[in-house]
Amino acid sequence: MKPNVGTLDKVLRLTLAALFAFLFLTDIATGVWGILSMTLAGSLVLTSGMSFCPLYTFLGYSSCPMEDQ
Repeated sequence: MKPNVGTLDKVLRLTLAALFAFLFLTDIATGVWGILSMTLAGSLVLTSGMSFCPLYTFLGYSSCPMEDQ
């Protein structure tokens, strides 16, 4: 897997994951919305940690800086 998630993208993903977790842990998002919130948070943390987003591959997008060759 070639990395396709850049530094700024990682920071934004982790920030959104923290927001979704906060909504769940403070009972603002409950029921189906709470489950969806934590699923999204987990997905964002996972893709940020691996520096790889399968959706970006499908769309042909990368937020990593270009390497000089």
